[in-house]
Amino acid sequence: MRTPIALVSILFATPLFAQITPHSALKNFRLPKFNENSYRAYTLSGAEGIYDAAGFFEVNQAELTIYSGDAEQTLRTRITTDFARFDLTHDTASGDSIIEVHDSDFYLRGRAWTLDMQNQRITIEREGTIRLYQELALDLTEIF
Repeated sequence: MRTPIALVSILFATPLFAQITPHSALKNFRLPKFNENSYRAYTLSGAEGIYDAAGFFEVNQAELTIYSGDAEQTLRTRITTDFARFDLTHDTASGDSIIEVHDSDFYLRGRAWTLDMQNQRITIEREGTIRLYQELALDLTEIF
């Protein structure tokens, strides 16, 4: 039995993955993002994620793992929070719940935060704590 070529073409033209629509929920998900060189930039995962009509992705039990973005695929930073609102188009996020940032050079914890992944900037508005894991080369002799 021969399959018509038109039918095969239609099957391959049909998207294999459903598009995320507003108010649809994802459970126990992992969403990778790749950079312009096709290396993994970060992976966002969570217990539940809901895409809202304004284009934001609200995530419960969020974990963001940030990689080096090169062939080494080195894990650079791990960020966790109970709730976050992500704008995946602009690589930004924010939340009022506690955020924890684990990096090889520091540990950061706080509440009421914003994250700008493109500029590698996080702002903590309340209850901020930072622990540095590297030696600071400061000359304090002129201060005293």
